[in-house]
Amino acid sequence: MALNKQIAATGSQARSVVSEGAKVTKELTSVVKKLAKNQAEQRKVEAQIDHTKNAKQKAKLQAKLRGLQDTETKLENQLAKLVQEEQANLKASQALLADAKGLREQEVSVANRAIALAGQAAALATDAVGLVKQKQALVQQAATLQVEAANLQTKAANLQTQAAQLQTQQVKLQGQQQTAQGQQQQAEQLKGELTDELTKAGGDPRGTDPQLVNLQDALAGTEGVKVVAPPRINKPGNAATFTVIATTAPAATATADLVKTLRTYTIPQATQGTNLQAHVGGQTASYVDLADGISSRLVLVIAVVIGLSFCILLAAFRSFVFAVQAAVANVLSVSAAFGVLTAVFQKGWGLSLIGLDTASGTDPIASYVPLMMFAVLFGLSMDYQVFLISRIEQHRAEGGSDSDAIRRGLASGARVIVAAALIMIAVFGSFVLNADPTVKQFGVGLSVGVALAAVSVLAFAPAVLVLVGKGIWWVPTWLDRVLPHMDVEGAGAEETPPAALGPSGAP
Repeated sequence: MALNKQIAATGSQARSVVSEGAKVTKELTSVVKKLAKNQAEQRKVEAQIDHTKNAKQKAKLQAKLRGLQDTETKLENQLAKLVQEEQANLKASQALLADAKGLREQEVSVANRAIALAGQAAALATDAVGLVKQKQALVQQAATLQVEAANLQTKAANLQTQAAQLQTQQVKLQGQQQTAQGQQQQAEQLKGELTDELTKAGGDPRGTDPQLVNLQDALAGTEGVKVVAPPRINKPGNAATFTVIATTAPAATATADLVKTLRTYTIPQATQGTNLQAHVGGQTASYVDLADGISSRLVLVIAVVIGLSFCILLAAFRSFVFAVQAAVANVLSVSAAFGVLTAVFQKGWGLSLIGLDTASGTDPIASYVPLMMFAVLFGLSMDYQVFLISRIEQHRAEGGSDSDAIRRGLASGARVIVAAALIMIAVFGSFVLNADPTVKQFGVGLSVGVALAAVSVLAFAPAVLVLVGKGIWWVPTWLDRVLPHMDVEGAGAEETPPAALGPSGAP
């Protein structure tokens, strides 16, 4: 009876352990879902805090965020407690298995005892046959022994039945234990899958959409992509953004190639057969598009500007040599300024001297900086050219040789050109004090370009004019007839032509 009670108690404990394990597994899944929802709410509140400028509303949001963080802490503690309860249930199951094993050993011991008793009954029967002659005298004793033997046999049968029941209960307990272990493994696997899936989706269950997951995997699998951030989905759920970080620098050629690869191959293949519309945007992609647009038109812009300035100078001064040397000097000074800009920012030569320290020792040049530099430097250099040649033309009109006019024009105009160049160099040089790298690029490029433009005007232009000699003011006759007459600084109105006066000197 005691053995039966132990077996019954063991079975009841096993059922209780299984029920408790199922309850703990259910609570564990619920806590994981609550924790994921709380984390999503925290990110939402953090986004609202970043976009809220109202201090009072921001304080309310921060208080709400602290409440969510406290709730997250409580959920994590509850999750740890449930895990401990799960481990305790596992230990209890192992203890029940050990108890069942002990009951089985007791059952075997009782069975052996029954066998021994059966052997004793057989021995007594043999003695009864041998003592037939004493049957009369020992009939009462034989009856008693038979009753005892019958009782022993009944007990043996009962023990065998109990042993069979214990075996059946043990099998059931083993099955229940295996079921409990399987459920626990399924719960842990489900927890891991849910955690991985929600982590990949950024905590937003909508991010587990197969179409978004397929696109995210395609982006992450593209060569040159370092990491793809979880999707950020808008409130209606009809738009999502992925942040893709490349393994190369933003201004690197490989990064521009990666943008083209994503647009041409990766995204069309990932969205084929779906209703998704995917676009590549952001600052890096915008700079790539802007650089492509500027690069495709930069040569044309330079050619048009140089051509127009050549025609204007030719019409203004009627000097083919001056127009050519001005265009060449301007191109050389602007090109040299581009070289200095490249050496400082892309090569890193002296980058720390202008107060710019980067991890790579270099800084990418904004795509629109060269075009803006060309426009400003070409205009300033052309001003210096026009000022110098107008002074030379003025002294030539006063009389004297061409070389003397060049010398006097250079002497009178050099100080003004140098003063103007120093003012512009100081203005553009002050840009270097700004913390913005792009502003520093303009400061270095423009200040160096103005200095080179002034040097080219004061050294290159006079040298070319002296070497050419009397051919300075040559222009083809047919072209002179076609070109319009332009008056620069009133040079053409200094005196009235004699043919316009009458004999008496009156008009």
